[in-house]
Amino acid sequence: MLKLDDTIATIFHSLDDKEVYLHRVLEKMHACAENMGKPTVKIGVTKHSQGKNPCYWIEYKKDGLIETYGTFQNTKGFKNNFQIDLWSTKGMTLPEVEALLASL
Repeated sequence: MLKLDDTIATIFHSLDDKEVYLHRVLEKMHACAENMGKPTVKIGVTKHSQGKNPCYWIEYKKDGLIETYGTFQNTKGFKNNFQIDLWSTKGMTLPEVEALLASL
């Protein structure tokens, strides 16, 4: 099971297909950046995630408030019940995720 403070970087070694996963996350993060603002991504930390291909929550700041862009499993969005303990307490920025992909 993942820890509450895990990020994509801390579970990177356990992802099923690192490159595909990062491309999917970055596609959504870039769309958010173009349409809404600077995105941050958090991962799902439920017992179902197991770090293989965790769902992810993209959020951004607007007028000083954190707004949700979307929650995704692979490329499909899903309705998030926003139960905080299901999501990591730490996020990663777009440049951080891009650097992770570049490290492959």
